[in-house]
Amino acid sequence: ARIPTMAADADTLRFEPWQSAVDPGFWAELARRKLDNAGLSEDPWLITALYAPAQNAVVSSPCQLDARAFGASDESELAARARDVAASGRLEMPGTLVNVNTLERFRAFDRGTLMSNAAKRLVEDIRSGRADDDAALLTPFIALTYADLKKWSFYYWFAFPALKLDVPAKVISCGPLAEHVELGAVAEEISRGCDAKLRRDAGDPARAWWIVDNASGECEPPSIASVRTRDFSTWTLAFVDPCASEAHPGWALRNVLSWLAVRTRETETAGETAGAGAAGAPRRVPGLARR
Repeated sequence: ARIPTMAADADTLRFEPWQSAVDPGFWAELARRKLDNAGLSEDPWLITALYAPAQNAVVSSPCQLDARAFGASDESELAARARDVAASGRLEMPGTLVNVNTLERFRAFDRGTLMSNAAKRLVEDIRSGRADDDAALLTPFIALTYADLKKWSFYYWFAFPALKLDVPAKVISCGPLAEHVELGAVAEEISRGCDAKLRRDAGDPARAWWIVDNASGECEPPSIASVRTRDFSTWTLAFVDPCASEAHPGWALRNVLSWLAVRTRETETAGETAGAGAAGAPRRVPGLARR
């Protein structure tokens, strides 16, 4: 689907929230680590989830967590995981897990502070340029959990921080790639290029989005330099979309649009007086959802 943004006379772009799917092995590994390592500590852990482009016309692909979310125990396991993730076209999502010691604490936990801290990290990752080279930083998540090991019951709450654009993104048009006026003629080239970017070699960097040349259909690795220098009318932003809906994209696109707005605006407003051009002129940005 082609999704141009920020047009004043169009409908506001809506995003489907993330869904989560937790494998039983994740809970078993959480329990083991709490007993063997963490004890009563509630210090946060860094974990990793996976997601993929939508594989079903009805059901969206979720944020997936299994036992390997806590990391590999040795180099061979790490290499095997990297090969599996690359071959399957899945992408990683960096997360922060806080496991508390009682159900009462789980229910009363200050989730607002968790979200606020995550939002600050997201803003800093975008402004500092770290997200330019690591697109996974644009899909962070938070997991708050409580493990009742006596009853083998697990309670959890997930959150997926996202930034809000000053000017809401708008939909100009939406439809299948093959039927699009400008891109239909190179649809096959685009499809092949997108598949190649998804099913990469284990050593290649993961890409959650890339740039498509409207004339040739060629897919190029994303870079802030190319985004800043290209004419927006000659290229399309392709992104991995876990959402199955034909009417709107998934939550993953929200922070990509925020990244695009912030990082291109920084160049455009350089040298201007404070506040001038801060909002920026509405811009048409064509987008292609790879599902």
